Amino acid sequence: MKGSRRYLFLLLATACARPTAAPPPVAPVPPVAAAPVAPLPAAPAPVEPAASAPGPAAPPPVALSAPQPAHPPLALPPSATIFIGCGFLRVENHGSTTFSLVLPAAKPMQAKDNPSVVLLDGVLIQAAVTSAAEIGAPALRGQDLLRHQMSWEADRMAMRKGWKNLPPPSGQPIELGLGRDIKIWFWGLDAPEPFEVDGVKVNRVAYLSAAVDDVVLTLASPIRPEDDPDPVARVMSRAMRSLRRSPSPIDVFAVQETAMAGKLDPAFCARVGPS
Repeated sequence: MKGSRRYLFLLLATACARPTAAPPPVAPVPPVAAAPVAPLPAAPAPVEPAASAPGPAAPPPVALSAPQPAHPPLALPPSATIFIGCGFLRVENHGSTTFSLVLPAAKPMQAKDNPSVVLLDGVLIQAAVTSAAEIGAPALRGQDLLRHQMSWEADRMAMRKGWKNLPPPSGQPIELGLGRDIKIWFWGLDAPEPFEVDGVKVNRVAYLSAAVDDVVLTLASPIRPEDDPDPVARVMSRAMRSLRRSPSPIDVFAVQETAMAGKLDPAFCARVGPS
């Protein structure tokens, strides 16, 4: 073994000490004709998974919420009272029933704590709205609804004031030329004892109500014992004559913005007839 190792060592040393001879020339190899390649076999038909071993179900798609605006639009209030120069515009948006009317005055004023209370040339008017469903008569319309609302309002007033002997209210229909589908009812309430409204003693309340579909709008005005009710009736009738339906909800924010900019549509004030 030692001799073999010494021989290998000498052989390597000799190979490193002498330059390697150039290799003999290599004869070029003639090209070999390529053997024809057999076509690949057709792809196997897909194998349906066995019915007894279904594959894992794909996860359901994830519903992504639609991007929300940074400031969503404000919802329109059902009722609003907006100053428009010639008085106040009362707007009512109640589903498919939308209408408005003008509360006219040369010197209109509005209560700070309740925008529904206005002073129209010295006559105090409060506007209120209700529906047939809210007063327990969802099927009533027109004059029948107005009669029911009169009794309902009188009972509500008696309960609020603690009156036990309130006389039954009385009223009658009046025609203001608003069309066959809008009914008007004028009625009054005589209190069994005087009561105060903004520090003033009154003993009667005059009401003018309009039925528009299932919505009832009422204008109410308290009357002192010494007051003449005729001017009150004229002010309320003049306002109610301006009632108009709207084919779509009224954007009270846009109306207020244009009114403050002095660009309000003059058609609003043009509804008001002579006093």
